[in-house]
Amino acid sequence: MLSRVAESLYWLGRYAERAENTARIVIVNANMLLDLPRGISPGWEPLIATFSVAEAFESQLSNYDERNVVRFLLSDSDSPCSMLVMLRSARENTRAMRDIAPREAWELLNELYHHARDHAQQGISKRGRHEYLQHIVRSVQTLSGLLLGTMNHDDGYNFLTIGRLLERAELPRASSMCVRILF
Repeated sequence: MLSRVAESLYWLGRYAERAENTARIVIVNANMLLDLPRGISPGWEPLIATFSVAEAFESQLSNYDERNVVRFLLSDSDSPCSMLVMLRSARENTRAMRDIAPREAWELLNELYHHARDHAQQGISKRGRHEYLQHIVRSVQTLSGLLLGTMNHDDGYNFLTIGRLLERAELPRASSMCVRILF
């Protein structure tokens, strides 16, 4: 296996997992804020602290209100940590190895990226956020299942799995670094 293919599979796994994790964390925070008693409102600043991206956030924005934080984490193309950037990166890694990845995986990831980009405003608004984020989570889970069921379980699949599991093990630290560490 070529090292560039192994690297693309590894980063596909990491970026897809990171996008799903970001969506889930935003869902959990939104639900938590709904369930808190009146007078207690930690707001959205703890999400920026969770991802350890305060410096990047504050270089662009100064107000930790819901709209700014959610936009920064979900769809800000200038934020290296945004879910949309992660989906685009996963898509580009899949494009780089289309001869290895199943065609269905490319199609699903391409559709997911375009849906996330085209409906980003829905994710920022309170009204459409839950549906938007649930679509992201379901699609990434579908991608994981599709890759599990259609890829040969060889070294390539192992690199994909290592990427996914390493991202999962390092959350939120890995998501917060927003750095691509080359091996």
